[in-house]
Amino acid sequence: MIKVLTEPEEVALIISINDDVEEKYNCIRGEWVQLLVSVCKDPRTLIIGMFDEEDNMNGYIFVQNYVSPPLSKIVHIIYAYPLTNIEDLRLAIEEIKDWAREQGADKLTVSVKEPEIFINNFEFNISEYKILEIGL
Repeated sequence: MIKVLTEPEEVALIISINDDVEEKYNCIRGEWVQLLVSVCKDPRTLIIGMFDEEDNMNGYIFVQNYVSPPLSKIVHIIYAYPLTNIEDLRLAIEEIKDWAREQGADKLTVSVKEPEIFINNFEFNISEYKILEIGL
């Protein structure tokens, strides 16, 4: 089951999820959750929680709207965990696509370690553009 999280109290439950965000973003878990709590009411942010049968949160997806015509019409999945429950992921992607259309987006992008999960289960294409990182 999935649910759009809009209240700080709901988003704060992410603190108990054992994800890899500290490794991926080189941050402290509390700082990450504080960031999510601070942006959960921002209309350019979408946070979707994934819940088990007993209503315990066991995953989430963090999405940002980068729609700024004419330069960008993109909504980007910044972080998704876990990528193992394909059914919840399908429901979340449909929710994200609906939200992205409402925002005026024409593309949904994602950056993940294991792109095969998206490529094999959804209609994602590998872009001709590559994201490069420069350490500062």
